[in-house]
Amino acid sequence: MFVATLLANPARADLDRTAVESLRDAWGGGVAQWLSPGIAAEFMVNSIPENRWDVWAGLQGIGVDLVV
Repeated sequence: MFVATLLANPARADLDRTAVESLRDAWGGGVAQWLSPGIAAEFMVNSIPENRWDVWAGLQGIGVDLVV
């Protein structure tokens, strides 16, 4: 199991539920856990997704970081 974590700038706190749940659904992840509302959330995945770098690049464009 691996953990996918999404992080936004705390000054903006603009990480939204739609972004987290869309990625979780696309990757077949587990229940999303909010570590800090608007700033950080994580969910479990069974394997490291092959498209993680493409997703990472897209999220960077909206100011969100991704760690798997």
